[in-house]
Amino acid sequence: PLHLVGQDWLGGAMTGEMSTGSITGGVRCLRNWAQVGGCIFGWGWYQLEIGNDVKMNENHAAVTGGAMVLLGGGTLKLFDNVEMSYNDVEVGSGGSSYLHGEVGAWLDVQLSGGVKV
Repeated sequence: PLHLVGQDWLGGAMTGEMSTGSITGGVRCLRNWAQVGGCIFGWGWYQLEIGNDVKMNENHAAVTGGAMVLLGGGTLKLFDNVEMSYNDVEVGSGGSSYLHGEVGAWLDVQLSGGVKV
């Protein structure tokens, strides 16, 4: 599997403006650390798909979103054996994820087939 590893202020492994993309097929985002969004910090108007055996476990955030923070609006689809487990936050909320739909934006979350959060 592909392992995403890192430590940063925002998004331990990945930070950036999201558009259309996918994280699929055996990706592991394990034991990352950040102030906000242990594994991923993203913003914008996105269509993001995460699935087909993806693990985002044991990530840590100081403030919010142990595994993932997404700001803005769009579609997040989790499918086919996604795990977001044992993620934690020191202060604040959002053990695994913090999803925020801004005013005038929308967020559509779709879950299917063996998703553990």
